[in-house]
Amino acid sequence: MKKRNVTIWMTAAVVVLYLASPPLMADVYFKDGQIHNIDYKIKDDVKVDIWAPGMHTTVNLFDGGEVAGLSGYEDSHLNILGGLVGTWLTARYRSQVDISGGSIRHGLIAYGNSHVDISGGLVGDELIAWPSSVLTIYGSDFAVDGKGVGYGKLTSILGGYYGDEPRRHLTGILLSGDLIHSNFYIGQDAKISLTPVPEPSTLLLLGLGVLAIRRRY
Repeated sequence: MKKRNVTIWMTAAVVVLYLASPPLMADVYFKDGQIHNIDYKIKDDVKVDIWAPGMHTTVNLFDGGEVAGLSGYEDSHLNILGGLVGTWLTARYRSQVDISGGSIRHGLIAYGNSHVDISGGLVGDELIAWPSSVLTIYGSDFAVDGKGVGYGKLTSILGGYYGDEPRRHLTGILLSGDLIHSNFYIGQDAKISLTPVPEPSTLLLLGLGVLAIRRRY
């Protein structure tokens, strides 16, 4: 009898633990054509303009902000200025992403005529670009698999699905001074554009030129 009582108690304990388990994650949607600033924690994935073409919703992620994952769809605009994306950042179907700060834990994916500009921040372990998308990376001292490549465009090797591409590794110094240290895969006609940062003297001359134009008018 004692053995039977112990068995019943353990079964009840399992049932209690099961009922106390946390609920499954859900998605948070922004698709109203407005500007949304995230400087707080969202435990779920955030999806912007999903099934809402033409809305042009903007989401800004600031310091103090945290999302599980972040995906932009259909002409949306994502600005990563700080904060944390806990898994992947994804740009889909003509969306625009600008990354100048913050941290993306796993990496980013761009496809479907999307554009991603990277000038700072920590962009994770993997960069993936495929069908008609462009990743533009602003910085210096770029190297692929340890070999300096200067500037220009990196393209697909095999021309097909990105998952069939050999893994390549990109290093360099971003405009912000952050380091990039990521594997990358490029599929079909997508591109990764390595763009130089102007020298300080060049920036000074550009600034003086703008001042001269303003004074003239």
